Amino acid sequence: MSLFAIRPAVADDHALIIDSFWRDFRKSVYARWKSGDGREGMTVQAMRQLIIDLLARPDWKTVIAEMPEVPGEICGWMTYRSSCEVAWISVKMIYRENGCARAMLAHADVKPGVVACAFLDPWFADVARKRGYKLLFRPFVTSEAA
Repeated sequence: MSLFAIRPAVADDHALIIDSFWRDFRKSVYARWKSGDGREGMTVQAMRQLIIDLLARPDWKTVIAEMPEVPGEICGWMTYRSSCEVAWISVKMIYRENGCARAMLAHADVKPGVVACAFLDPWFADVARKRGYKLLFRPFVTSEAA
């Protein structure tokens, strides 16, 4: 049994989702490519726009993990399209290694094996591999800001 309750994200959750996404994704090598004009990496606005665009798509779902004993505290979130396609998982540091990500993955019926990821941090791919997942980077970019 999980310590976490999973619910669909609502508009009030979007600010936290957008902010935590760019804070996590900016560490990915995919957010740090060198542009043609010599600038390094994506802008904060471009990174934020990537997840904003995805949140607006009806074919992608976002869920929130909470602890029922701590009302209003969001422990993590996940955006996914199917049981084999996940855009991003974010878990607050304090709730890592406590089953938060596993609870969200179970909710979406994502099982160990091959999972396509719209965004990927290679460090996380290594962590997932140790748990039986093979993450494949399948970019999903709708924003002209990128």
